[in-house]
Amino acid sequence: MRDYRVLILSTCSSLKRFPIAVECNLGVYKGEPYDLVLSNWLETIQDLTKKKFPAQDLYIGSNWKEVLSCAKTASSVGFIPQLWVVSAGWGLIPANFKITPYAASFSEGENSIHNLKWSQEFNSKQRSRSWWQTINQKRNLDLPSSLPQLYSSLPNKKNLRVLIILSKEYYLPLELEILELISLGADVVIVSSGMYSELEMVHPVIKDHVLPLNTKFKTANESLKKNCHVLNASMATWLLENYHDELKKGGEELHDALDKKRIQLNEEEFYFSNKQKEKSQW
Repeated sequence: MRDYRVLILSTCSSLKRFPIAVECNLGVYKGEPYDLVLSNWLETIQDLTKKKFPAQDLYIGSNWKEVLSCAKTASSVGFIPQLWVVSAGWGLIPANFKITPYAASFSEGENSIHNLKWSQEFNSKQRSRSWWQTINQKRNLDLPSSLPQLYSSLPNKKNLRVLIILSKEYYLPLELEILELISLGADVVIVSSGMYSELEMVHPVIKDHVLPLNTKFKTANESLKKNCHVLNASMATWLLENYHDELKKGGEELHDALDKKRIQLNEEEFYFSNKQKEKSQW
């Protein structure tokens, strides 16, 4: 029997179970030079006097609950899961790693990295990429500093699948690392309805790894009829429940199966739409 493993990479949660110290909110540094903030930020959140909690226990909210459900489902269908977190505040961390409560994000908002003072030449992708690379390289932690480094450290890659669950805002800092993962031969599948709906923003090499999942899939199962905030994690859980055999065969097999399902859903939508029109004419 083969040991199939899945490396699940998910964005963090803005909601925390425990209080966040004022200085651990990135928003308090608004307008200050990003390079100076980054050094102070790492020193602050890694302060040994601050209480730390496993990331998987610190994060709360419906989306994080769904992420944990995804990892549990992976285990129930024959995978050995490893859950890692893409965190704007801490970088790349395993879900059981102990961290200080914090507030930082690649998305727009009070604690966004984009509120810091950046060179005018930097666009949003460059800001996100620079912050991500620097925080992973400069933190004083015995952890991989990039996705390729994490992937390279794992054994038995033939039966390893990389399942990435993320929003389009968190795709920007990871783009180069995902490209390198693919070049290393990693079997990468990406669950992101936002990326799929805006494929023009996705690097051509990565496009084929974005699963053809969009909001129409909400009609495929009751568990998917949730708000868009948790849709990506919900779809990841759903595909593990229903398409685990295809994922074991490889990302390409899974992509083809989901493409057929997408076409079926489109045809069903067209059929029911016509039925409604016929009824309205009676």
